[in-house]
Amino acid sequence: MNLWEPSIGAIVDRMTILQVKMSKIVSVAKVLLIKKEHATCLDAIMAKQRSLSELSREHLYELVENLYQQNVHQWEVEDAIRVAIKGLGDIDANENIEDLRRVARIAEASARGNEERAELIKAIDEMFGEVPEFKSYCGGASWESLTATTRKKAAPAIWRGSATLGPN
Repeated sequence: MNLWEPSIGAIVDRMTILQVKMSKIVSVAKVLLIKKEHATCLDAIMAKQRSLSELSREHLYELVENLYQQNVHQWEVEDAIRVAIKGLGDIDANENIEDLRRVARIAEASARGNEERAELIKAIDEMFGEVPEFKSYCGGASWESLTATTRKKAAPAIWRGSATLGPN
């Protein structure tokens, strides 16, 4: 018995994540399993999209492409987080504020990317008249207001500077 039926947005998101995995993972056995799940997602999406007008289908394809690109970006950001954290060594012993700032900037990019991803999923759900999933972080604060609050209260030395990925 299926207790939870995923929304079409969640299925599209899963499908695009699987596409990213197929391009990044080298294990043949894993890729075969990923392709099987991808086909299941694609079948569900194809069945749903038949109910859309041609114009709406074009918009859906745009949203799917944007979601795929966002998930590629998220994969890269998450890899960058892993590399940056590994480079810190013992976090408690690390006194290099620039290393900590870099990790904070990458984490900030990850949070923003996840918000953009959630907006794309929500747009797909709304296109099909489905109730979108609602996200709420830090008591409902948006990332921008969280950043402002964090800069004022929590760790001013870490949060100063650019919020983009790249060299310090």
